[in-house]
Amino acid sequence: MKEAFDPRPSSDSVHGDWPHLNGAPLDDLDRDAERALRNFTACVTILAIVVGAAAFFIVLWVWLSPTIARADESDDGEQPRHQLPIRPAPACAKLVDVYALAMADMKGDADWDAMFAAGKCAQVAWPMTIVRMFDDYKDSHGRPGLIGEVLLDGIPAAHLYSLFSRYPADWLSVTYKPEYDKNSPVMKMWFELAELTPEARLRFSFQGCCKNADRFKTKFHVDKINGDDSWCYVIDDSCLPIPADVIHSDEINWPPGHEDEDPEGLRQLRAEGVLFLHFGKPVCFWPPESGQ
Repeated sequence: MKEAFDPRPSSDSVHGDWPHLNGAPLDDLDRDAERALRNFTACVTILAIVVGAAAFFIVLWVWLSPTIARADESDDGEQPRHQLPIRPAPACAKLVDVYALAMADMKGDADWDAMFAAGKCAQVAWPMTIVRMFDDYKDSHGRPGLIGEVLLDGIPAAHLYSLFSRYPADWLSVTYKPEYDKNSPVMKMWFELAELTPEARLRFSFQGCCKNADRFKTKFHVDKINGDDSWCYVIDDSCLPIPADVIHSDEINWPPGHEDEDPEGLRQLRAEGVLFLHFGKPVCFWPPESGQ
């Protein structure tokens, strides 16, 4: 005869209320489950805090940093580029519109909104890289302003133009200066057409001298080494070498059809010699008529 099932706790229960489950009391299992839940909740909370903090600092860096980066010249001679903020910045499709804004900025009444409404300019959110500077001026507050061309990173051949009055001048390679206006038209043309030697183009990623570098006026010295001329240029108390591949063997001549114009300017350039520096590196050099 089978015994009837008695639902009451047996006397050999540890706590006298519920039987063991796989050798462990049920209230111990409840405590283990509660502890595991607390640990899991703590891990999730810490992870959420870390992710939130990282997201906050990323947003802060993108929107408040004055620049994304300042590109330095690479060892292989690649032309340096300067990046502007990733946040929206005003830019125009035509250089003439930016010049008009610069002239208005000098009077304190530059109206970007009108340009936006006319579809001539827009707020551009892409990271923009400065590729060329055209002119400089001072705005109505006396701050230096710069007019330049920018390239939209990530969009091939997308060129726009803008003003850079709020960026330090030493970040930008200004290749045009107002004092150049006193030069004769033929001299301006010569500077505009001046190019690197074929050998120098193998090291640098551009072709025009004046378009990508600044003329550096100084004295030059020449030494004869193995029958060849070795040139250097004076800066402070040093005479720094000029690489042979940037030296033009032909003398300075005006462009064809303008040979008889401004003879005094031509004699001046030939006597002085012309050196272009690109971020401190010689890229074009026409030696003076006689070494100094």
